[in-house]
Amino acid sequence: MGLRHRGWIANRGFRMKSLGRAGQLLGLTLPCLAVLLQLPEVITQGQMLVMLVAAVCCFAIGRIIEGYGN
Repeated sequence: MGLRHRGWIANRGFRMKSLGRAGQLLGLTLPCLAVLLQLPEVITQGQMLVMLVAAVCCFAIGRIIEGYGN
C-alpha cells in the first residue's frame, strides 16, 4: 500500500499542476479572444469587459491551484 499510495499522491499533484496551468492558459487567451470579437463589433464593450474580468479570475484561480499542486 505504501508505494501505491505515494504514486497516487504524486499523480494528484501532477493533475493539480496541469489543471492550474490550463486555467492560466485560458486566462491568457480570453483577453485576445475578447479583443478579436470586439473589433468587428460581435460583442459590446460591456461584454468585453466581463470577459476580461473572467480572464483575470481564471488566471488567478489557476495560479492558486498550480501552487497547491507543488
